[in-house]
Amino acid sequence: MRYISLPSWDSTNAQDTEETSGFELRSDRYRTNFWFTVVIITSFTASIAGIYAILNRETSTRSFDHCGISPDEAVSFGCHFDIISFTWVPYRCFDEELTNRFLELREWEWFLDPEGVQPADMALLHAGEYDVLHGTWEYHMYHCTYLWRKMHRAFLGGQVLDGYVGSMRNTEHCEQVLLQSGHHALNETTTTIFRIYEECPVLKANRRKQGGIRL
Repeated sequence: MRYISLPSWDSTNAQDTEETSGFELRSDRYRTNFWFTVVIITSFTASIAGIYAILNRETSTRSFDHCGISPDEAVSFGCHFDIISFTWVPYRCFDEELTNRFLELREWEWFLDPEGVQPADMALLHAGEYDVLHGTWEYHMYHCTYLWRKMHRAFLGGQVLDGYVGSMRNTEHCEQVLLQSGHHALNETTTTIFRIYEECPVLKANRRKQGGIRL
């Protein structure tokens, strides 16, 4: 008589244990990979957040870009000399296109003396090297109207303005200049201009009573 060998409890239990152990082994590996991935992603995200926080803190603590107190410092800070306003300004506040338009209007001249006899060196002038110069009444009027143009262009383009152009005091001064326009000849040397080092706001929220705003 042939007997069919039935699986013993031990062999069945061993097989179940093997299969169960295999599933548990795969499950452990899956959980290990999962948590490893979570740790990597979390670390990467935290690193990016940390870098952003540092950069944002540096930007927020530097409310205004400035140009120092000398032409060499101004150049080292990346500033430009605005010949319209006779001002060193940070690049954010420099309207190069408008400055070029102004220079194309006339063969402008500035002088070392109030009598208008000794002409300034144009190369030194464009480099912002002069502390004080003298100009014509015509220059003074165009100086005012072009600063208003600069303000208007900044408003339309959402750009920043330096403290000189953005100040109400300068607008009031230019108002008086235009009201007195009939009192002087255009080529009369009536204007004394002083070199200025201005600041420019970094963020839109930066505002000052004397100017330096973002429109």
